[in-house]
Amino acid sequence: LTATVMSNGGAATGTVTFTEGGLSVGAATLSGQGIATLVVSTLAPGNHSLVANYAGDGRANASVSVPLSLAVKQTSSLGLTSATNPTLTLSPVTLTATLHNSGAAAATGLITFTEGSTQLGTAPLDPSGRATLTLPSLSAGTHTIVASYAGDGSDFGSASAPLSQAIQLRSSTVGVSGTQTDASNPQQVTLIAAVHTDGSAPPTGSVTFSSGTLQIGTAPVNPNGVATLTILIEANSGKEDVTASYSGDAVFAGSTSPSTLIQAGPATQFMLTVNPPTLSIATRQHTTLQLQLSSIKGFSDTIQLGCLGLPFAATCTFTAPQSKLAADGTTTLSLTVDTANPLGQGAQTSALLNRDLRHPLATLLCFLPAALLLGFGLRRRRNLPRLLVLLCAATLILGAAGCSGLQGSSTPPGTYNFKITASGLGSGATQSQMVTLTVTP
Repeated sequence: LTATVMSNGGAATGTVTFTEGGLSVGAATLSGQGIATLVVSTLAPGNHSLVANYAGDGRANASVSVPLSLAVKQTSSLGLTSATNPTLTLSPVTLTATLHNSGAAAATGLITFTEGSTQLGTAPLDPSGRATLTLPSLSAGTHTIVASYAGDGSDFGSASAPLSQAIQLRSSTVGVSGTQTDASNPQQVTLIAAVHTDGSAPPTGSVTFSSGTLQIGTAPVNPNGVATLTILIEANSGKEDVTASYSGDAVFAGSTSPSTLIQAGPATQFMLTVNPPTLSIATRQHTTLQLQLSSIKGFSDTIQLGCLGLPFAATCTFTAPQSKLAADGTTTLSLTVDTANPLGQGAQTSALLNRDLRHPLATLLCFLPAALLLGFGLRRRRNLPRLLVLLCAATLILGAAGCSGLQGSSTPPGTYNFKITASGLGSGATQSQMVTLTVTP
């Protein structure tokens, strides 16, 4: 504190006493310039009204200063801790902020807890300088939380160092089973995946059912944690090794079941047999399978045939897309599987022509002029000039097209699985068989 005594009788001498409410805070001697300075560290936190009192000397009268308002505050520091770190989703998170000051007076006020620009909540300081906030839960991930104090009449404000609070997904387990759901078609099986968790909220998301590397299908998880998918199991094997993979959600981690053998009952209406069930052919080549439809217990219907899940550019062609199956009868058909698409069949392929005489269609086209000449020109010599003009035009067109075999998209090398299906048009009875196709370069 500095007091300056001004006198028209020359430099004032003596002492200046500093008081608060009539009580002395301390005294200091005037310098030759009439200045008295007091260093004091005993003022309590809070607002003070201080007065400087000069008693006078033989040349200067006594005087009193106007009151000086002085605010004294403690510096503070703030620490932030979590009761559990890391913790799990759906679990409460308890944060505790501890304020430290000089201890001359207890701090009062609120502590504010924030994550970035989002306020998580506030809590009052207790007499020990602690403030506790319990959050019901936080989302999975890492949260950076800061506690801040605005200060009060006795304390300066402060902020804590950032706290990294880790929230981990709760674990889950999933099991898979199967049950027959249609007495008239024992090969129809409903796959049931049950997702088990330890949280108070039900799981959401989806379950993907697979057999080996083949994905069978995906189904949503209901509020009871169950996902179902109805499939057909091939009559040849009558069983399927199935795994269920839970996708997880914002609360629960994903999980995969052990491979489980799901068995179907025997066919009751008709059987579909494929021979062989495993193929290995080069790309741009084809091979033929034998299919057999066999009636059971007098069943008869018109059977529609098809292929599901063919790889890119592959085609399958039946000797007849539909076949009449007589009661207690047997029908044999052929299926040609081609690992190229030379005629551009399919929405994403196109026919391309190149100069290659090995394709039968190309050979036919290239020898068409000779056939026309032999078939017509020699028998009707009077039309020979006209025929030669047509032959020249045909030759030019075929040459421009590349008198050749048709060559389009082809199936990349690899191993694929696809299904051959057979469905009764009248009865709705369905059978299917899995075929493994290995395509070599």
